[in-house]
Amino acid sequence: MTWLMYWIKTLIMIVLFAAFLELLLPTSNMQRFVRLVMGLLIMMAIISPVIELVNPNTAQHSLDVIEAWKPKVSEANNEQITAAVIERTRLTREVYTHDIARHIASVVKALEGVEEVNVVVTLANKPNSQTGELEKILLYITPSIDKNKISTVTIGKDIPITGISPELQSKVIRTVAGLYQLRPEQIEVVSMKETK
Repeated sequence: MTWLMYWIKTLIMIVLFAAFLELLLPTSNMQRFVRLVMGLLIMMAIISPVIELVNPNTAQHSLDVIEAWKPKVSEANNEQITAAVIERTRLTREVYTHDIARHIASVVKALEGVEEVNVVVTLANKPNSQTGELEKILLYITPSIDKNKISTVTIGKDIPITGISPELQSKVIRTVAGLYQLRPEQIEVVSMKETK
């Protein structure tokens, strides 16, 4: 019974397609050609159950012909394809991390109190992680110097390194964490002067 429903649905779809195609074409010699082809398709759809009853091996023969036309993929081609996919994935990850780092740098540099910033982005390589999941972001920041503020003078052996204020560090972490939906532990802010 299901084959009858399938046959009727196919027949209806072909007739609807033929009617739609006939509406689209202007009246010309092309329309007569399309009518002929669509008529042949409708006749073939009507006769196909009779052909199946007479020769049940027709469907299997059709599948064998289709299978013979499929391109054969050798093991060498599979290895080349796999190597190309791995290389493309590596390049995609590289471009993605570069773009993310550049975006983060522009956002952080726009914050008040930041003069210069370098960003290192690490993507997650865990098997169950998503493709572009961020694992860690390391920000090297040079705080801007307020020219109107006079700093205190310290006399002695230990000259303190001017680092990042806790307020600036907190602001940078909140901004980046909020922008990329990260946990604050995934973001590390370091002064460029501390690394030199």
